[in-house]
Amino acid sequence: MPLLNNVLRPVAPLSTTAISNRLKTIRPLSMVESSRSRAGYVNGEICSQMTIFDEVLQYIATPAPAHFESLALKVFAYQFAAVPAYRAFCLGINVNASTVDELAKIPAVSTAAFKFARLQSGLPERGFCSSGTSRGAQQRSAHFVPRLDVYRASALAHLRRMLFPDGVRMRMLAMHPTADLMPESSLSQMISWCLEEFGKPPILCAATPRGVDLAGARRFLKAAVHDRAPVCILGTTAALGVLLEDLRRRRDVLA
Repeated sequence: MPLLNNVLRPVAPLSTTAISNRLKTIRPLSMVESSRSRAGYVNGEICSQMTIFDEVLQYIATPAPAHFESLALKVFAYQFAAVPAYRAFCLGINVNASTVDELAKIPAVSTAAFKFARLQSGLPERGFCSSGTSRGAQQRSAHFVPRLDVYRASALAHLRRMLFPDGVRMRMLAMHPTADLMPESSLSQMISWCLEEFGKPPILCAATPRGVDLAGARRFLKAAVHDRAPVCILGTTAALGVLLEDLRRRRDVLA
């Protein structure tokens, strides 16, 4: 991807140490700062573009497909103006905000860009980094979130539609650490939100950054079988594979 590397490389690849140090500088916004940001303030100055966050939140709450393209164009215009690395990428491929008038013309950025550039606008509320499984711990992606409420609303809306359309809460088993155990992981954050929004006791997180508690997971699942209660299992393919292999090796039948 020569074009991506030439245009979206304003900084050196982000090492694990660099990401860790960067995340440490991100503090939660105070109530005053948060309210100013939501009212349309950036660094103490009025910025009407900040209302784009509220428009996105409104769309997530009440989707209107006919208005999706117009909102997407507004989001693009905001990102072009507020995210220097993205603007550099667009200009590098001869795309200007004033010339983009339909959804198909909005330039998409590869996820690889998050390993090489800081795609952010202003002071983020939270920062996340990837696990480093694709290119090693020294080249982890960094994702800085300007408004966590938008991120949460988007994640929960999709989970509700794809996994919990009937709104029934159920027991949950997390095979990946929750946000309190791995705050730098966006997956951990989404799992925590899912447990809060859709789970009901008993709920178990059978994982830490060091590994999976297979014995605890087995006990949890066997209790659910005994009670004839449905369980939602959340985790990565690797963690689920370890659990299934453990059950196979022990010849445990969950039925």
